[in-house]
Amino acid sequence: MSTLNVSTIIPDAGTNTDLSLDGKNSGKVKVEDALGVEGHAAVGNSGTVDATRALTVVGASDGSGSSIFVGYNSSLASKFSVRDDGLTTIGDSLVFSTASKGVYLGSTSATAANLLDDYEEGTWTAALVGTTTNPSSAVTVTGDYTKIGNMCYVTAAFANVDTTGASGGVRVTGMPFTQSPANQMTGNCTLHTVATVGSSVSNISPFYQGSVCDFYGTQSNAGWTAVTHNAGSGRYLYFTGFFKCA
Repeated sequence: MSTLNVSTIIPDAGTNTDLSLDGKNSGKVKVEDALGVEGHAAVGNSGTVDATRALTVVGASDGSGSSIFVGYNSSLASKFSVRDDGLTTIGDSLVFSTASKGVYLGSTSATAANLLDDYEEGTWTAALVGTTTNPSSAVTVTGDYTKIGNMCYVTAAFANVDTTGASGGVRVTGMPFTQSPANQMTGNCTLHTVATVGSSVSNISPFYQGSVCDFYGTQSNAGWTAVTHNAGSGRYLYFTGFFKCA
């Protein structure tokens, strides 16, 4: 193979390029060793192996695990690489240029059921209220949530709060996401003097409706019953939930 040595910049008349290699005769330009480009390199469609691609990179051998493409920063630290077996490694978080995009998991095609397009962590303001009257002074705490796809985990802890003035069912408002479908009974809770529970109640479950959470007890051979306020100071309510949302 012939060697091409370029010791000076050769302007290409009529273009903005510093150096033009015209492959019309052979159709290809082959480099058998490393190729270094200082500045920018532009690769068009007309001179590639496949005219529909801007750039084609072929590995040395199949399945050997060797890198066929590696991107470095100015400190020569590897930040992006693709191996010949398809394994891709990136050196930082992956950011999409358009919102609501994601990753198709467990599928080789863009199947909606396999799209994971949301992950979020944060806090929310939980308010303890009554279905008949609210506490005389607002009772709020900061809760935590984690949302993965259309599933949301929430938690909040009302510790040593004063619910004086509250009556009716025990309710928490301010959910970070609205349940869909509505009316989901899921999660766990612990009560300490905050509520009145009937003697026939065998368990208590959080009941999510829209942006609120009520608490219902299961009774033997009877309908469920709402857990009602036992208003006063020194009250505790800890709860968690995991529900489907829109």
